[in-house]
Amino acid sequence: MGITPYRLAKDTGLSPIHVSELLKGKRNITPITALLLGKFFATSPEYFINLQMRYEMIEAQRSIGDRLDRVHAFSSAV
Repeated sequence: MGITPYRLAKDTGLSPIHVSELLKGKRNITPITALLLGKFFATSPEYFINLQMRYEMIEAQRSIGDRLDRVHAFSSAV
């Protein structure tokens, strides 16, 4: 898109450190950040919240590894 982290920070009012940490995956997208990014990119803030949730789900899946594989779906016998 040709947008530098500096421009993103300047135009959204986020600090350059905040933007840098977002890009490195060291900071979460909060509702406030999502609102600012949504306005800047002319999209919904929910888009960014969903990206954050997807990232967290992937990280959670990695962290529990084999434990998740050992859980079997519940089935009721009728």
